[in-house]
Amino acid sequence: MKRRRGGFRVVYIQEAVFMGRLYLFVVTVCILLSPTSAWAFQKNTNLDQRYAAALEQANRLKFNEAMAILRSILYEDPMYVAAHVRLADIYQHQWARDFVNARKEAAIADSLKQHLSAADRLFLEAVHAKIDQRFNEALDALNARVEQWPEDRQALFDMAERAFYTGNRDTAVDMYHRLLGKWPDYTPALNHLAYSVSPEDGIPLLEKAVTAEPKEPDWRDSLGDLYRAAGRTEDAIEQYQKAVHIDPGFTIAWGKLAGYYVSKNRFDEAVAAYTQKVKYAPSPAERASSYNALWLLRIQQEGKSAEVFSDIRSELEDLEASGGNNPGVLAAVARGYRLIGDRAKAKQAEESIAAVDPEGPQIQMLRIQASGDIKDPKERAEYMEAFRMDFTNTPYTEIVLLNLFSAYSRFAEDEKVRRIADELLGAVRMNMASAKQMVATAFADRHIELDRAQTLAEEAMTTDIQRFEMMKNVGAFATVEEDVLTSRETQMRARHQDTQGWVALAQGRIDAAEKLFRKAYKATERAHITGAQQLYHLGVLAERQDQTEEAEIFYLRAVTHHSESAGARDALIALAAQRGKSTEEAEQMIAAWREETVKEEGERLLAERINEPAPDFSLKDLDGNIVSLSALKGKVVLIDFWATWCYPCKLVLPLYQQVHEKYKDWDVICLAISVDGLMSQGEVAPFIKENNYTFPVLIDVGGQASQGAYKVHGIPTLFVIDKTGKIQYMHVGYNKKLVGLLSMQIEQLVGW
Repeated sequence: MKRRRGGFRVVYIQEAVFMGRLYLFVVTVCILLSPTSAWAFQKNTNLDQRYAAALEQANRLKFNEAMAILRSILYEDPMYVAAHVRLADIYQHQWARDFVNARKEAAIADSLKQHLSAADRLFLEAVHAKIDQRFNEALDALNARVEQWPEDRQALFDMAERAFYTGNRDTAVDMYHRLLGKWPDYTPALNHLAYSVSPEDGIPLLEKAVTAEPKEPDWRDSLGDLYRAAGRTEDAIEQYQKAVHIDPGFTIAWGKLAGYYVSKNRFDEAVAAYTQKVKYAPSPAERASSYNALWLLRIQQEGKSAEVFSDIRSELEDLEASGGNNPGVLAAVARGYRLIGDRAKAKQAEESIAAVDPEGPQIQMLRIQASGDIKDPKERAEYMEAFRMDFTNTPYTEIVLLNLFSAYSRFAEDEKVRRIADELLGAVRMNMASAKQMVATAFADRHIELDRAQTLAEEAMTTDIQRFEMMKNVGAFATVEEDVLTSRETQMRARHQDTQGWVALAQGRIDAAEKLFRKAYKATERAHITGAQQLYHLGVLAERQDQTEEAEIFYLRAVTHHSESAGARDALIALAAQRGKSTEEAEQMIAAWREETVKEEGERLLAERINEPAPDFSLKDLDGNIVSLSALKGKVVLIDFWATWCYPCKLVLPLYQQVHEKYKDWDVICLAISVDGLMSQGEVAPFIKENNYTFPVLIDVGGQASQGAYKVHGIPTLFVIDKTGKIQYMHVGYNKKLVGLLSMQIEQLVGW
């Protein structure tokens, strides 16, 4: 029995051990499968899936959708740090440019950095660099991420996108090709690559994306952009219309349709499109911007009636109530109040911007713009240095350094100029060509580092040409006429040839300098602009060759074309002194030359009539009355195309007022046609009133007259039309002799 009992005890013990182990196993399984643990596991999986979806939406440029997903993730789990990083990136993106919230989200991510993966830490570094406009460092961080995780599709895409937006086209194209080599049907990469190549090469890529995802409005919209760049306007409009049919809330396409309708004078449709854009605007800032465009269009169509102003004021109050302290909304509100003439409310909105974001981009830009009023270079340099102390992380570093170099190059010692030049060239990205050209010119002026100046001048031209070609490829000039585009390119090349000639002259390469100066001057003539700078430089060259009489003529021709700022007047007075003439005698010589030039030019212009029918137009004046050219037959009509933002136009308008006053009692009508875009048309009436101009002002909505009928290449452009309705004379640009020239032409046409 003992043995039996002992056997039983052994069996019982073995069974107990087995049952204990079974019990522990069951308990463990129960814990793992408990509702709480299952929910936690499911929650984490769900958040990860939603985060991936947010990235995909951002890659498709659907930033509002991406932000909505990311915010919902953070609502459930504020410690999901990667979502903070992505939100910061979207806020700093050119789509939003909300640096306040970008820095806020980036700071939260910094405080929780220990929870980020190594890849996301590198991305956070890139985001910080992008917020501070340190583009090289952003690219370096993104490149390090790609090198460590070459199979990470998101890492490749982020790198490609940053390269694309900073103009590093070759890097962007290489990244997109790598993406498509691994994932051939990845439509976001197809879309971005299409924008990085020529329209002809990009269209098939987007057509492939549209075929793969026919219900994706983004690809329809992008395809429309490339069709437009290739001159296929009707195909482009069809794609935009399909995009809003698929998604009525696709506000980007509504905006493009509105712009197209305005250009075609289909104003009712334009108002309807802008109304849809306002209705579906996903953010207060975009809604405010859409309202601005709609208000301007309504005023143009319906006039400055009490009813329209009442509607606008009501919408402004609604914006103020719903937009909170968003700087973008406040800026739009300020523009709106200026539009209806309420300067006090506009100023109040501007002060609110400063209170909300005292270091934000709006306030910084106001400070930078104020520097333009400081004439003394030493004072301007001190002002900009103080700005740098106040805003150490300004996104406008390039503009600040360009201002500083411009000031220091006027008075500082050579070593200081070298140091600021190095700083400028090391920091600049978006304005590289301008920076290199500016430094090359300053070095040539001072006869320092001339070999480096030559290299910089050559690189500046190459950079500008490449940028110009890239902009053409991505459709930036889609709506610009071919001859206008050619004129712009000719002017650009002339500017760089002149700089290269100036450097060559400083180096003592006289033949090369003369060749470059003359080539630049001929180019300006082909572009229908005055080559005063080139004439001044030809004068310096002639004087260097001891050809004093020829130098004097070049200086006189330059001064006649209002180039005192280019140094021609000072050079002429100095040359006169060398030849035993006083300053007074030099001034008399300038006056006599100008008078003779006016006479010769007038005679030439009188003999060279254009004699072509003037295209008719019907435009509204500032009071909403329609003015048609055809109704003015029997009168001599002058037309001046101008804009409030155009500095040469502001020089011409006082002269135009003189002509208007002189001939207003005769059969002569002076019309000033504003070509201001929708966002600046509200400044036209206040500008005219402030300057006491009394000639009739018309608004060329959508470029009906300037771009459509008259094919204006640049402003100011002035036409003189005879009593039979034919264009006889045309003037392009600012000319001090304008009153005299117009008087001769008018009096001939009137029959005096």
